[in-house]
Amino acid sequence: LDLTGLGPIVLPALVCLDLPVLQLLRLGLERPSGAWADAHSEPWHKNTLSLLGGCFPTLTGLDIGYANVRGGVSFEEVETLATCCEGLRHLDLSMVMTYRDFSPSLVSLSKQAPNLTSLAIHGLNLQTHALETFARGCAQLARVHFVHCGYSATGLAAFLRGAKRLRDIDLSLGCCFDDEEIEPKGSGSDDESNQRDVKIKLSGVENGLTPNE
Repeated sequence: LDLTGLGPIVLPALVCLDLPVLQLLRLGLERPSGAWADAHSEPWHKNTLSLLGGCFPTLTGLDIGYANVRGGVSFEEVETLATCCEGLRHLDLSMVMTYRDFSPSLVSLSKQAPNLTSLAIHGLNLQTHALETFARGCAQLARVHFVHCGYSATGLAAFLRGAKRLRDIDLSLGCCFDDEEIEPKGSGSDDESNQRDVKIKLSGVENGLTPNE
C-alpha cells in the first residue's frame, strides 16, 4: 500500500481498514529538498510506529523515511514495531529518529527482527558494539543505507565481516571517526565464503572527523 507523501491525514482511515494480510506500507516522503519541512509541515503523531505495528502485525516492510514525525521516533517505538511485526524485512527510518545515536535500535532489531534484509537511516551515529550485534542478529541483511551517518572504522569493518549476505551498502556523506585501517578478517583467503561482490557507495565520506552533535 503506497501512501507516499499524503501525510498524517490518512492515518485515521488507515487504522480502521481491515487489512489482515498487509505486508508493505509506504508512508514517508520522496527524498526531500532543503525546503521539505516547510512543504510538509503537518507532523505525524508521536507513537505512529507503535500504532502501525499493533494494527498491522503482518507487515514485512515499512517506509516512513523523511516523514515529519512530531518529536521523532523513539527507541521504544522501533522495538515495539519489530516485536509486533515478527516478519519484518524492510525498514526505512531516514530522518525520523528522536536521538542521534541509533545504537539502541540496532540492538533491538538484532533481537526482534532476525529476518530483516534491508535498513535505511540518515544522519545517525552507530557504535561499534551495536554494528557487530546488528550484523550477527540480522543474518539475512542484503542492503543497508547508512547515509550521512557516523561510525568508527573498527565498527564498519566488524559490520562488513558479520553481514555475510550484504550486497549493497550506501555510506555516502558519512563520517568515519577513527583512523584504524579497515582490514576484513580473512582477506586473501581462498575460502569461497569470504568472496563477495558488495556494491559500496562512498561519495562524500569524511575520515578522521567527529560527527556534529
